[in-house]
Amino acid sequence: MALFNVRSLSKKTFNVNDIITSHKLYCIFLTETWLDASGNYELLEASPSDFSFSHCGRSGQKGGGVATLVSNVLPCKDVSFGTFTTFEYLAIAMKPPNSCLMVTI
Repeated sequence: MALFNVRSLSKKTFNVNDIITSHKLYCIFLTETWLDASGNYELLEASPSDFSFSHCGRSGQKGGGVATLVSNVLPCKDVSFGTFTTFEYLAIAMKPPNSCLMVTI
């Protein structure tokens, strides 16, 4: 696993993909993605073909945003704790037998 403050994913998609591949990561958490609701193209480009992704952008302001890119090998599901106006977050839970809650804020 890795955490990366990417400070604008749109110009670093291939770098993120390379980091995942070269370090054989199963999961990477991105902060400061600076993506809006239409950021799926950048996330698709940043993700290896066997990965899924989730994204939460900052509404009504520049900057912010978080994303999680997870290998399809890990059985995960999205978890919601409600909506907050002061920060963005993503939560995913790994299913048993390796139960674990991972939250990116």
